Amino acid sequence: MGWGRMLLLGNFGQQMNIDDVRQELAGLRTQIKEARASDQRHDVDQQQSEQIRALQRENEMLELCVATLARLLRAKGVVTAEEFDTLAELIDAPK
Repeated sequence: MGWGRMLLLGNFGQQMNIDDVRQELAGLRTQIKEARASDQRHDVDQQQSEQIRALQRENEMLELCVATLARLLRAKGVVTAEEFDTLAELIDAPK
């Protein structure tokens, strides 16, 4: 109602307009805070996803290293065929 309220109700109408604007500003501030919080959650989710992918790659490399070392130990006769098979089963076991 804005101007009409101010003309009809004078100071009281003007105070009502001011209160409306304050409420509108409070609503906008809330929306901004929620948007920022959402962006931060998205950033955290993205960082965690990147960290998980990096850990998965590192884990794959470590598995490859263990498998290579196990084969090397077997080839040099440091471990028996049975020990090698047991180690291979552990490496290849489903996660």
